[in-house]
Amino acid sequence: DRTALATAVHSAPVRDVVLITDGVLTQKWTTGVLDLPKPVSLMALNLPALRDKLLAHGQVRSAVLTRNFPDTLVITLQERSPVVRVQVSEGLGGTKVLLVAKDGVVYEGLNYDKPLLASLPWLDGVRLVKTARGYEPITGMADVSALLSTAQLQAPHLYRGWLIVSLARLAGADEIVVKAREVPQIVFSRKRDFFKQVAQLDYVIDAAQVLADP
Repeated sequence: DRTALATAVHSAPVRDVVLITDGVLTQKWTTGVLDLPKPVSLMALNLPALRDKLLAHGQVRSAVLTRNFPDTLVITLQERSPVVRVQVSEGLGGTKVLLVAKDGVVYEGLNYDKPLLASLPWLDGVRLVKTARGYEPITGMADVSALLSTAQLQAPHLYRGWLIVSLARLAGADEIVVKAREVPQIVFSRKRDFFKQVAQLDYVIDAAQVLADP
């Protein structure tokens, strides 16, 4: 009986929300953001509107919502990963720490491990522009991400000492300036291969250390 089957499908309430993600967001967070009315049938859900609710959070890069009949909503997320931290001013002299992803999106990070966040360099030399939904993406972050990932893989002992990444000279001189724990200023050109520049930096620091040792 097709009519009876269709009626049953349209009237069956949602009993389960399944989350599939490549990041750290939880099912509890997801169901809280969606805030589905109870009871509600699977067919009554406005999937594009629910998707927009998830995408309003910068940590979510993409979201796919599918109906799994008879009573399950499946949510598949792809999350952004933080590259650097940035400190912004709030009212009454307060400050807040936000994260910046490879595509320049600025967002509040949830559920990340504290040691991971503490290992991220701070971003400087940029001006954040507020929008209705947060901040405009920061240009040049793809280059910053490429430099930092190269340093992490090729010279992790150097990367651990990098404190601040400045984009103040990126637009005018195509340069990324890094302030490290042991070196006040390191200038990288985005016109040259980052792999070779990091290798040269490692060699220079090692040579300087040899000369400094008695």
